[in-house]
Amino acid sequence: MIPESIRKSPALAPAIALAAGITTSVEGVSLAWLATIVLLATIIIAATKFSSILAVATYILGFCLGIVSSPVNLPTSLNDRQASYSGIVELRHNKGWGQTIRVQVDSVNGHPIEPMLFHINYSHFDCIPRAAQRIHFSGKAQSMSSVDIFENSPSGFMKRSGVTAQMAIYETDVKIIGDEPGLLNSIRRLSHRLSERIVSLPIEPNTASFLTTIIAANTEIIDQDLRDDYAIAGIAHLLSISGLHVGIILAIISLILYPLNICGLRRTKIVISIAMLWVFAIMAGMVPSVMRAVVIATISGIGLFLGRRHSPLNSLAIAVMIILFVAPSSIIMPGFQLTVLATLAIIIVAPILSETFRRRSRLLYIIASGIIIPIAAIIATGILAAYYFHVFPVYFLISNILASIIIPPLMFLSIILIILPLPWLGTIIDKIFQILTESVAILNNLPQLPEIYFRPTSVLIYYILLLGIVYIGASYKTPDVE
Repeated sequence: MIPESIRKSPALAPAIALAAGITTSVEGVSLAWLATIVLLATIIIAATKFSSILAVATYILGFCLGIVSSPVNLPTSLNDRQASYSGIVELRHNKGWGQTIRVQVDSVNGHPIEPMLFHINYSHFDCIPRAAQRIHFSGKAQSMSSVDIFENSPSGFMKRSGVTAQMAIYETDVKIIGDEPGLLNSIRRLSHRLSERIVSLPIEPNTASFLTTIIAANTEIIDQDLRDDYAIAGIAHLLSISGLHVGIILAIISLILYPLNICGLRRTKIVISIAMLWVFAIMAGMVPSVMRAVVIATISGIGLFLGRRHSPLNSLAIAVMIILFVAPSSIIMPGFQLTVLATLAIIIVAPILSETFRRRSRLLYIIASGIIIPIAAIIATGILAAYYFHVFPVYFLISNILASIIIPPLMFLSIILIILPLPWLGTIIDKIFQILTESVAILNNLPQLPEIYFRPTSVLIYYILLLGIVYIGASYKTPDVE
């Protein structure tokens, strides 16, 4: 018996066929992983009665996308040799010792080349490149061609991200040319302008750096120690722009635009809301977690605009296809895998929560959602996160409940503060952030699990069993009681 949710998701089969094709194209993928995703695609295609010809065509399309988008290797003539490069900064992170920069290089020694992504370690803070700026730099690039793409190490993560080479540079080796022209680059720079506004507010520096992440989609200045603390506590997703932030921002936008509803301009409100979400997605660098949330919100908005209902599972499948079309290499990125699994878990438990609690009590529904959704998310993602990062957040439930209580009012008050920089409001925001930080510190001082290491086959077996349990549960219907 096929679950109703799968039958109502026509995009699910092509999404999995596309993912299977891209996975097949990845050099070094294990036979076990490949066989599993191809088998899953076959089962879903058969279950949804998706056209076999279209399924094969989508699979081939995925394979071709994977081949075409595979990272360019650094020419041997440039490996470990001094050269001058030019490119556009994609992202930057502060570290305790300096900065790391990702640059899309398009010129070597003054000659245009096929774009290559460089990972640069930069130990100075006097000259700070920003996203969407062009820089010139020189140094000796080290090729990533010998790194195993599935190696569970910083080098492996970099190669999965499409990095062609890495290098270390010094202050005298880099020169900022200026802002790169173009609409998308201009929108990216809005993040920095908003960050500058936040930093100038009457709040503490640590609070400001946190707010630049969750409001301005700028992850550049957040402290590395804070990242580590939040990861241990199980709320690292707060510091990497995700669906949580998109949901809260959408709620705030809806509140601000509520007068349009009163004026009978509901459809205008939907269009403006969707447009603002896409601006935020571009500001955030079109990362998979934001893309997934914004695409789903867009599909929901189109459904409301047309007066039609949508299937959450179908929306997720469409979001996956769009992300994979834009960035096929996302399929092997931990962030993409975790965000899809977490969303899938929420889609599975949401109808159960609604049927069990919402009809009885709105308050009971909110409380149950705050407890059950984090548990479902950790069941779906915990073992995969432990495989990649070797940690399991023991106190994830407590930390996520605290975050769900603290983050919405913190973001809402912060947006008011950006508009009206009142000192007393800044003090309140500092206190709220202090409560969150101190709560994380308390949780991290409690006994923790040692580092965890899983074999890929163990992870695979876990998800096969979990998929079987979910399938049986979704197929089971409780008999009606007279």
